[in-house]
Amino acid sequence: MEMKFFEVKEGYYININYIVSIYYDKTDVATVTLTTEEVVHLNAVDAIRLKMFLAKYLNTK
Repeated sequence: MEMKFFEVKEGYYININYIVSIYYDKTDVATVTLTTEEVVHLNAVDAIRLKMFLAKYLNTK
């Protein structure tokens, strides 16, 4: 399995293969649930960065 990492903040990465769900609220804040049962909260800027990262990753597969 190819491992792709998204940098949430400096020194903290999410392996996108471990993402179970992403919930975006009305203000574009995101709650990401991982297979490890960890929940990561992203502010609006990081949530948009995650959307762009996933779109780019999925378009190159």
